[in-house]
Amino acid sequence: MDNDRREKLNAVIKRRDSLKESLQRAQGRKEAATKELASVEEECKKRNLSPDQLNAMITKLRTKYDSEVQAISDQIKTAEEALKPFMEGT
Repeated sequence: MDNDRREKLNAVIKRRDSLKESLQRAQGRKEAATKELASVEEECKKRNLSPDQLNAMITKLRTKYDSEVQAISDQIKTAEEALKPFMEGT
């Protein structure tokens, strides 16, 4: 009977120690993430960007990029159409 108690105690102690290790790893990851967040926020401030506005800025930049790519594509198509009569003989 004492052996069973001791084994149960040892199992519980093992689980506790395992949880302590997991907690320490999680705290380490949280600390690293917090430092990285502070670094990103500082970089945003250096570039005069509000960290709270990043999603809106990203959306705006993507829209602008797509618009510019479409404009270039349209210009190339227009140029191809303009050159088409001259290229038919080659």
